Amino acid sequence: MANIIVTGASGFIGEKLVSELLSRGNKVFAISTSFNQQNHNKNLVNLSCNLLDDNCVSLIIDKVSKNKIQFFYHLAWVGVHNKSNDYFEVNYKIAERCIELVSKLKCQYFIYSGSVYEYIKNLEYCCKSEGINYALSKKKIHRMLRENLASLNIKLLSLYISNIYGIRNNNIIYEIVFKMINKKEISLLTNGEQYCDFIYIDDVICALIYIIENSSRLCSLMKNIEIYIGNGIIVPLKEYILKVEETLNIKYDILYGKNSMDEVDYSLVVYKNLNQISNFKYNTEFCEGVQRVKEGLNNE
Repeated sequence: MANIIVTGASGFIGEKLVSELLSRGNKVFAISTSFNQQNHNKNLVNLSCNLLDDNCVSLIIDKVSKNKIQFFYHLAWVGVHNKSNDYFEVNYKIAERCIELVSKLKCQYFIYSGSVYEYIKNLEYCCKSEGINYALSKKKIHRMLRENLASLNIKLLSLYISNIYGIRNNNIIYEIVFKMINKKEISLLTNGEQYCDFIYIDDVICALIYIIENSSRLCSLMKNIEIYIGNGIIVPLKEYILKVEETLNIKYDILYGKNSMDEVDYSLVVYKNLNQISNFKYNTEFCEGVQRVKEGLNNE
């Protein structure tokens, strides 16, 4: 059993990760402003606080300090659709608080949930948008974490997660499946030509668990631990949407836009895929994942 801290515990990834960690007998300290998981597991400690508050670090230390923390998952993120001008500064400050925590708690491993969008071609020169702000912020914070954690002798496991989908309304596959089965118009801003690599949420959770269970071996394989989490099936969005139609047995008229999306340079990350550097296997084929989304929608 390991003692583990998870920030962003009420998020799309965090909530499922906490449940899976608990099911495997770990003790989990869940940090979130709105964590309300109905779980009476004695190994769950709900640390309801805002990492932007000045007293949050001392509050967390008071509740955690008697436990030796092995792993610290940093998933917390101010949403990509946040309109404030201090979007980057807010997330940077949260990351600084996390560094302060792992330093005082003497954690062994820091797992950072980065994004494949950090590898958008010519990212620094792209026209500013919500997506570009997100990618730039992730990349700059990644750089800051590397520098600071190295000086503290804390191992950083840098994750680059691809296009996640599942039963929740914050991903494009969920939206498309929902609209198709409810016969609603599907209008996209993009022309659908951008390349994607969709991965079902359950596979992401399994990958995150595998990484900490095999952390020592992974760290022995590489000096800088950088891991890509994605199925490795990199095709245009239009092809994925055709697969959704085939799975649902629906022929749909999609209104594609004229915008070309900024392209990720997958050649820089595919060789870092977890299933390439280890014996980990992704279990959910795309069509199976779409079927699960459909079943989830039908049960709502």
